Amino acid sequence: MSTFVYEQPSASSFETLDTELLRAFRSLLGVLTEGRPAVVVLRDDDLAAHGDPAAAAHAHALLGLVRSLAVEGERAGWSVNAVAVDDDKPAGAWVERLGDPQGLSGALVRLGIRHLGRTPV
Repeated sequence: MSTFVYEQPSASSFETLDTELLRAFRSLLGVLTEGRPAVVVLRDDDLAAHGDPAAAAHAHALLGLVRSLAVEGERAGWSVNAVAVDDDKPAGAWVERLGDPQGLSGALVRLGIRHLGRTPV
């Protein structure tokens, strides 16, 4: 079964944020109810809130959506995860791993270099 990949749009604005989030919700819910796994690709800079505030809000809202869908779909066996990447890091291998996580859902894998040597708290 192929993994559905939703990528955070490259441009965000507060004026279009609700429309973009509704589009993401409908897309993810549609594939999850079909039994397909989903992975949301986020920009690590936006999760760290480095740069545009609207892009940071968008990234955090998408991560919240991933976690909410994971909780709501736990009984149904939905698999939805997120990966945060730097612009120059490919997410392909991680998309494959998170698309077949063997029970993992609602997780975030950060591939950005800002987190090397740090322990998340």
